[in-house]
Amino acid sequence: MPAGNRAPNLAANDVVDALAGESATVAAAVAGDEAAIRAIYMAHAPAVTRRLLNLCGDATLAEELAQDAFVTAFDRLDRFAGDSCLATWLHGIAFNHLRNRRAGDRRRSRLHVAARQTLARVTAEPADADARRRDLLARFDDALAQLDFNARSAFVLRVVEQLPLAEVASILDSPVSTVSHWTRRAEAKVRVYLEEHEA
Repeated sequence: MPAGNRAPNLAANDVVDALAGESATVAAAVAGDEAAIRAIYMAHAPAVTRRLLNLCGDATLAEELAQDAFVTAFDRLDRFAGDSCLATWLHGIAFNHLRNRRAGDRRRSRLHVAARQTLARVTAEPADADARRRDLLARFDDALAQLDFNARSAFVLRVVEQLPLAEVASILDSPVSTVSHWTRRAEAKVRVYLEEHEA
């Protein structure tokens, strides 16, 4: 076999092995294996909490929602069909908890963390650029605050975190075309806001 054909086969085998391992861990957790339950939580809780924080901008709320999401996930783990990866399924549950919380609590959420992550790319600038970075952070945060919940969620997941469109659609439990529309609409609004409020 030519050397150039080996890497894709190895990569495919790695994916198959990973999915098989994930499936075995899920099956063990469903059967009540505490080590498997703990392994799933330890593997996915940090990313779920971090994403919730990016979406709501409130560390305490993100921790609370993550805990609620995992309680729900472990209660429904026997319903996990395996047609998506476990991480996507877990993030979808977490997003539903955030959406439900938002429906009951109309406080406007902020996305300071997402903005800081986006602006982290300019950290190589000289120290005298601190004021400019702070101004850009404030304007970006204000731009995000103009978006409705769906557009903001799509923007953070698709543009800030750069997730694949299909994965964002799965997390938001919405059609790909709808998520694409939300993202384009959010990008346009953020761009216009930043242009209109340019220092």
